[in-house]
Amino acid sequence: MIPTDAHGSGGIPPDPYHRERSKSLMRKRTLECFLMVFDYLGNTGLVCLTGFVILQVVLRNFRIANFPWMDEAARLAHVVIIFTVTPLLFHADGHITAEVLRPASKSVQKLLKLTSTTASTIFCFLFFLSGANLISRLWNVPLAALRIPILFLYLAPLMGMLISSALISRKLFERS
Repeated sequence: MIPTDAHGSGGIPPDPYHRERSKSLMRKRTLECFLMVFDYLGNTGLVCLTGFVILQVVLRNFRIANFPWMDEAARLAHVVIIFTVTPLLFHADGHITAEVLRPASKSVQKLLKLTSTTASTIFCFLFFLSGANLISRLWNVPLAALRIPILFLYLAPLMGMLISSALISRKLFERS
């Protein structure tokens, strides 16, 4: 029989940071799962948008038919592409940044990055709140041609802004 102490760990004291590390790992895995879903949705939206646009051009040029639902489906695919790929770009540092000022010192450059990151986080959070407010009032109003609730049109922007604000604020806290 192996002797144990009061913790029942065989004489080895428990790791006080184990719980924090497991929470951090769980958050990281959850974020990676969201990003994987967003990658799939962005690629699916791109394929759908391309197909709808090509089909619309062919049908309209040969005067075969005009489907109004195809315009709304293409718009929905476009919104999904924009708001699901944006968090992926933030995560991979693939977003485009422009430096207006060429700071002389590293401290000024760090301050400008901190300011822009904070402003981006606030923008994403306010966009999310205003979108959630809109959805709470209009969640069951259908789109004209597709006859699906408007919730499906605004779900991708809301989730995209929520994940973007989480990614940006994570980078903000990593830098400080």
